[in-house]
Amino acid sequence: MRPTSYLILMVFLLFVTLVMGERNREKKEKSGVCPFESRICYRSDIPRCGQDQHCLRNKKCCYVECGFRCVIPLKKTIKGEALAPL
Repeated sequence: MRPTSYLILMVFLLFVTLVMGERNREKKEKSGVCPFESRICYRSDIPRCGQDQHCLRNKKCCYVECGFRCVIPLKKTIKGEALAPL
């Protein structure tokens, strides 16, 4: 390849990286925290969500019951501890 081809390829890769970074910044996390689960999973289930935007209304995408699911998040207290459902 000629040096100009490398330059064009590098500019293209830089552009794609910047565009993908901007998309990731636009994704906002919903309020609340995921419930804590102490269960040990030997096999994860198929995810039912990938991010908070995939969940309806005020539900949040959390890893519970050995897989990602939409659940009602818990309130965050001043100390950062989870208390009760929102």
